[in-house]
Amino acid sequence: MGLMDYLRPLRQRLLHAAQETVDMNVGFFRERGMPVGFFAERRWKSLLEPEALDETIELAIQLKTQATTTGALASNGFGTRGECPKYVMISVAPGLGDEHLFRAFPDGSYAEFLRNARPRFQQVDEWQSRDFAHWMFLWNVAVDVHLSYLLINPASYSLDDLETDDPYFHRSYMPPPILYPSDIVRDTASMGEVAIQMFRTYTW
Repeated sequence: MGLMDYLRPLRQRLLHAAQETVDMNVGFFRERGMPVGFFAERRWKSLLEPEALDETIELAIQLKTQATTTGALASNGFGTRGECPKYVMISVAPGLGDEHLFRAFPDGSYAEFLRNARPRFQQVDEWQSRDFAHWMFLWNVAVDVHLSYLLINPASYSLDDLETDDPYFHRSYMPPPILYPSDIVRDTASMGEVAIQMFRTYTW
């Protein structure tokens, strides 16, 4: 089998898994009628725009080789531009199973892993105006995907333009949802702190 014969179905599996992950999270908020989900939806879906998704898949394939060689989680990232600029961090595990992730997290803490990624994020040009997204790919034959998405300036977002007929939400301000995989987050309270700390030059 040539390299392209191997990469073509692999790209399709990663693309399908990424699409399914975003759609699942969008559906979760829509089914519950949460207007903050509507607000964030276009930003989550921007991860699936062709340029961003192509770069995500190419980097994931490169990192898979590194992860397989070292037997450990491999991570890197890139910046996107456009209507929803963001820093996209990619982590690839050497195989299926969340235990690969927990071994890579300091004391098993995903929040602490993100805190450690903060300096890399803040070296990106114009990081202050970017969201922070984190894809985690685990695969051998099958593919498992986790996604986190932290929105810039999470303290205040106007809900004026949301798709809701409820007048209570008009001219209101609410924090947007912090998107993270609950099955790998053991301390959910710490994720709120991380969502704010990621976009600051200091911590408390």
